[in-house]
Amino acid sequence: MAAMNFQKEHLAICKLPTPPIVKKNHLITTSNFRIMKTFFKPTITFIFLFSITLTICGQASFGLTFNNVHSKAIPNSRIFGTTNGSLGYEFGFMSENTNKAIGVSLYKTFTKLFLMTDVTYRDISTKYMVRDYLEEVNPNVNYISESHKLIHVPVIAGINFKNIKVGAGSIFNIHIENDNALSKAYPFVNQGRKLDTGMTLFAGYKLFNRALIQVRYEKSFVRVGNHIYYNQQSTRIQSFMDNLTFGISIYPAGMD
Repeated sequence: MAAMNFQKEHLAICKLPTPPIVKKNHLITTSNFRIMKTFFKPTITFIFLFSITLTICGQASFGLTFNNVHSKAIPNSRIFGTTNGSLGYEFGFMSENTNKAIGVSLYKTFTKLFLMTDVTYRDISTKYMVRDYLEEVNPNVNYISESHKLIHVPVIAGINFKNIKVGAGSIFNIHIENDNALSKAYPFVNQGRKLDTGMTLFAGYKLFNRALIQVRYEKSFVRVGNHIYYNQQSTRIQSFMDNLTFGISIYPAGMD
């Protein structure tokens, strides 16, 4: 009898219910991880490069920079429907003009190499087109100009060939203000990021060891459709916000 009781108790223990498996709610999903990677990678790069610049700025040449920025973005438009399937709007990007681009510059020479960075304020006007098919069958084109301001920070390294300088680097656009004129008139929402990135190619000529005449091609990683949304979806406007920039930086204390 004792043996039988022992076996029953043993079986009872073995048949204890298995604790339920609780699935953890992962806070960092694949989508969130991609967003974090997209944001943090350029931010860390910016902080690293700018920290190097700040480290050497005690020995760097300080100056003022003035730029003339020409947008190379190509106009592009798409037609959008409503949620019930009817024709809604035609929306597109037309042009972009930089009204003002001034700032400060830091420049440092390392024998055959150089490092420079600018912190430039840019006042930009972007022109969009809209046809409203909800109001008319053959609507006229309406143009909306939207104003926004940003801080443009290029970090460039390159090679010296006597007075000629050739280099490349990264660009960081920190958006500080937008009047959202488009969103106030039509259901197109600007969901722009605070930080956009890209790369730049640089060529310059040193003049009298006090001025640097320069030209830059700025290749943006951002399209218009990345930040203009309709019905909570990207408009997928394919215009890249590339620029060709001509400028001059003046260093009163000299460059080398």
